[in-house]
Amino acid sequence: MSIQDGHGEYNQPILQVKQTVKADTFSVTVNNMVWENITGLDVDITPQSSTSKILIMVTIGGWGIGSSGQRFGFALKRDTTLIGLGSTSGNRTRSSVATMGFEGGTDGIENGVAFNFLDSPSSTSSITYRTCVNAEGNGREVFINRGHNSSNQDETFVTCSTITAYEIGA
Repeated sequence: MSIQDGHGEYNQPILQVKQTVKADTFSVTVNNMVWENITGLDVDITPQSSTSKILIMVTIGGWGIGSSGQRFGFALKRDTTLIGLGSTSGNRTRSSVATMGFEGGTDGIENGVAFNFLDSPSSTSSITYRTCVNAEGNGREVFINRGHNSSNQDETFVTCSTITAYEIGA
């Protein structure tokens, strides 16, 4: 299989695909603007060539946070190194994607988010790509695949999230 677009084929074959589906719910308390890994939303891949690129695609089906107007972001790590971040801009926190809670403290689940990054790891060793979350303030609990309160009612949704790694030949 090769990557294609509306203009033709790039002749860069997809060498392998790895995916993790996170169907359970997860919560983490974020303190002091420290990036926290989302347990179970990671994927391992061992590139076949050091010249390969790895396309990482992340979809978070839904999330919740306790406060309306609460700002937070998601990012990607290659092993323990943050990658795919915005440029440095003063004291602002760099992330892959950022958002704000609108349903804070309710059963509502926030819109999902999706982001991707084309990495050039220059390695043939096993790599773990991880999804992580950060939030302003201290003691902010973030929920993945569910809303903040998540009461047991048929109009309260739970979702799944995925992380997919494609090795693309050079």
